[in-house]
Amino acid sequence: LGAHDPHIENLIGLRIRDTNLKVDVYGDALGVAQLPGDRWRSAHDTLKYQVFLDGRLLGIHIQKEVYGLFTRFYSSEGRSDYDKLSQQEKRRQTIVPDLVSANHPDGSVLQTPGLQMHEIKRIQSIQSFNRTTGSSTGLNDLYKPHPRSAFVRAADRRVKKIPAEYKAKAR
Repeated sequence: LGAHDPHIENLIGLRIRDTNLKVDVYGDALGVAQLPGDRWRSAHDTLKYQVFLDGRLLGIHIQKEVYGLFTRFYSSEGRSDYDKLSQQEKRRQTIVPDLVSANHPDGSVLQTPGLQMHEIKRIQSIQSFNRTTGSSTGLNDLYKPHPRSAFVRAADRRVKKIPAEYKAKAR
């Protein structure tokens, strides 16, 4: 992804499976297409694991996918109900941050003491770049504003959804 591949030149412009996306020169459309095989989760987990390893290397106390983070606030009945859930049910029905860290080194941008929850999100570049010069050539076709709607950055759209997701799971 992101580099011109001469082997796919004859595929450029073809539709990508059951999506409205078409194969482009640099693979940007393929990078955002939702395809079977859990490709998004695989890429997400690879990035999450690398951040986890980097944190450990830097001496940060860091954990991946911490289940039961809020169980200390449950009633005894609530804690009993939680313990009966399967791992899959816990994933769906509770707040499970990708990473939880503490013990941040002096000078860290994280100034709040205590545990910090982190969610890993992948963001695609909205700019296309000239591979020879490296200069921007403007918006990728996937991100150009549609004539009938205002431009909204994908990251901003995703950020707005996070509080609602946590709120729904916290109920």
